[in-house]
Amino acid sequence: MFKWILGISIFCFLVGCSLNATQEKALNLQLGLFLKSLNDPSRLAVVSRTHPAYVRYVRDLGPDYFKHVFETVEQEDYTAFDREVVQMKARGSEIQVHYKIKSNEVVFELVAISSDDGKSWFFMPHDAYMNMLIGNNIPRLLL
Repeated sequence: MFKWILGISIFCFLVGCSLNATQEKALNLQLGLFLKSLNDPSRLAVVSRTHPAYVRYVRDLGPDYFKHVFETVEQEDYTAFDREVVQMKARGSEIQVHYKIKSNEVVFELVAISSDDGKSWFFMPHDAYMNMLIGNNIPRLLL
């Protein structure tokens, strides 16, 4: 009996924390576009794929800070990425994935956020995600 309960518990855990093929395809495509946009010198593509709550927060801190965050980031040659999923949670149509990404000895953490069951994804730095002042209407599933 214990083995059945354990088996069902593990199955529910795996099903509850995984993406279906369509969600995974959309996430991989949009994450790839986001990471590719890091090489775009204008950074407009980065802004367009960044979660609107984070963009709004940075914009509200003034044009100099906005420029500092989105335009004056060190230009690295982000070509090869090692992506590690740290944590993934879903509740209803909300899905959030915490990534640790390494490229050319640079390591950074991102959170991918979908509010429409994985059809579209936006990204924000993990430290911004942890700041409750940024997008206080975003459910923090990963806390």
